[in-house]
Amino acid sequence: AELKQKVLSNGFWRGELWLVRKDGQTYPELVSITAVRDSQNRLSNVVALFTDISRLKEQEKQLELLALYDPLTKLPNRNLLVTKVSELLKFNEFGRYMAVLFIDL
Repeated sequence: AELKQKVLSNGFWRGELWLVRKDGQTYPELVSITAVRDSQNRLSNVVALFTDISRLKEQEKQLELLALYDPLTKLPNRNLLVTKVSELLKFNEFGRYMAVLFIDL
């Protein structure tokens, strides 16, 4: 209902949806939906374009692994440490004490 309302009010919608194949496997699709109106500005059709982005999602996952983990040992690297410490500092709402022990090998 929310998607339908956005298409009717804006004339289009674009986003990612997770769909299910016949074999039950879920996969991501990039979906673009456009409302087509006639000369009296009445809704006559809706056009939808579906693009399977499974490979793109898998490549994003691989890039994230390469950016945050050592390719040889699969251990977290410095980038992941900085990300996690930044998250901890951001959510340290009560000003509690924290300590980080960093051993650079």
